[in-house]
Amino acid sequence: MTLIAGFKCGDGYVICADSQEVVREADDSESRKTCQKLVPINIGKVTVSLAGAGDADLIDAFVERLRVNYQSSEITSLDACSTVIKDELYAFSKEKGIKRSRVGDRFRFMIGAYSPEERGCRLWRTAAGEPIEVQQYALVGYEDTRYDYAVRNFYRPGMPISQGVFLGLYVMWLGEHTSTYIHAPITVAILRDNGIQFEPQGKIDSIDQKVRLFTAQFESQFLACSDTGLQGEEFAARLKDFGATVIQFRQEFIEEWVGQSFDTGLDRVVESWNSIPAGTTIVTVPITPPIDQALREMNERIAAELRNTAAHTQDADRIVANLKVLREGLQAELDARKGIAASPNIEANPGLGEALTEIMQAAMMGPFQLAPEIHGLIARVANAMPVTAEEFRNQRLRDASIALRVAVIDQTLAILEDPGEPQSAPQPEEAT
Repeated sequence: MTLIAGFKCGDGYVICADSQEVVREADDSESRKTCQKLVPINIGKVTVSLAGAGDADLIDAFVERLRVNYQSSEITSLDACSTVIKDELYAFSKEKGIKRSRVGDRFRFMIGAYSPEERGCRLWRTAAGEPIEVQQYALVGYEDTRYDYAVRNFYRPGMPISQGVFLGLYVMWLGEHTSTYIHAPITVAILRDNGIQFEPQGKIDSIDQKVRLFTAQFESQFLACSDTGLQGEEFAARLKDFGATVIQFRQEFIEEWVGQSFDTGLDRVVESWNSIPAGTTIVTVPITPPIDQALREMNERIAAELRNTAAHTQDADRIVANLKVLREGLQAELDARKGIAASPNIEANPGLGEALTEIMQAAMMGPFQLAPEIHGLIARVANAMPVTAEEFRNQRLRDASIALRVAVIDQTLAILEDPGEPQSAPQPEEAT
């Protein structure tokens, strides 16, 4: 089971899909594994981004059938591509003994396509095997009215792609917290009239953390509205701090998007698109003492808000537990990359995202319930976690970076769990 969300935006389309796949074993038990559900293939000259929900094995077989049979065809139009997918889905279902009336029960797809000849893109969802063009938004996969309700409340026709990505990650976050069948990491594809772009996983993971922090802030303020124990002035002060905190989070979020575009736009290796055309004027602001002071004050407000709403994340036992969850997830990924273990089973690490969020929160609030030296250790772990874009270009660097993060966590756990006795320096032997 999975969850796939698609949005029509003012400047293109956004598709988001989770990465958890449920596998039914021979004894009818279920296991969960991580897999790439948003798959790029070529149907003739048309580039297609395909994500499916339903019977995982049949979906994989159908996608492979399309890839093998049509990647060398002469199809150039979006309409022809849509027709091919529909006809092939019915033919494949018939071969597998699936009645036409049951196709929708076994296969549900979100299909994004780009035609260089038409210089355009389209997005469809399937219903009973028939492609239906997405005019606003669509959800495919795990059905829950809460997800549709959330999207209906936030979606606006013509919203920019950046908002579509943020909304998609929010829906995935909601799904992850309300279902055992939906889990990060999230894959994001962006369709524009100049092609299909799969967003780097490190960038999406970073934005996903921003979604979690934004959501935590809004939820804490919502509860404060009904707190009759808060005096008017105290509530007003908290509201002011809340506003300043959200402004800071938004500024960091925007800077991250701009920074990624800046790096990519100036990278000569990237030829598929250029975020910063030649001739663009770029203005930077020096960190003057007033700006530095303003940044310090905003960071202090963030720390104060977290101390009010997330003080529990600095509990010593909770920190140790979160570090162990992080270490287990990183080590599983490292083992899988070295080929000495299977891909990590998400079921073994259900709280990886929450653990990372809480470690980040514990670091951001400063030495509140922690001694300064212990807070320094937690901050060191938090600083080691962000994934750089370079890691996805250099596999050796990726492996080394994961190993470094595991080592930093191991060092921290060694100090927190077993501080030990200070050892005296060895004494020189007496002369004989």
